[in-house]
Amino acid sequence: MSDMPDGGDPGPEDLRALGRYIWAAINLEDRVRSLGEQILGKLTLREWAASTIVTKTTDHLKGRQQIASVIAASEWLTASGVLLQRRNEVVHAVPTIYMTLNQDGPPTKHGSMLEHLPIDRTKPVVQTIVLAREFDPMAYEMERQVKGWAEVAADMQRDSGKRDQRPPSGA
Repeated sequence: MSDMPDGGDPGPEDLRALGRYIWAAINLEDRVRSLGEQILGKLTLREWAASTIVTKTTDHLKGRQQIASVIAASEWLTASGVLLQRRNEVVHAVPTIYMTLNQDGPPTKHGSMLEHLPIDRTKPVVQTIVLAREFDPMAYEMERQVKGWAEVAADMQRDSGKRDQRPPSGA
């Protein structure tokens, strides 16, 4: 089931990739908060969940003129929300070990993974194997998203001073 050493425990390379992924996720969540505050103003502690910021900010942007910077900010926030949901499935998961119980000796470990058991029971359990080849691409995607924040934030800042971005009444 797994090509991890010791029948399923993540090796150093796998844990480094997991750490890099979590670090990228922390940075992405920070950028989401920053853009949310730039657009909405100061956030209260209740509004600090990244999913709440994404929802409130994208809803707010729907009420603005759909110029390039508003569209880019909305798309960036939506894509970030998807990545941060995946992050939740990793960070809020529990490690699980799969093994066979043997009558003649100790159990045989087949592998381990992270299992995310969502609070909403209508959603499926998400299983993630802790392997560098799984986490490296996800970390790269998070890092690319973090880098995209600077351009989106600068464009929103530039355009916010040029015009009232609320559509005319009756539009």
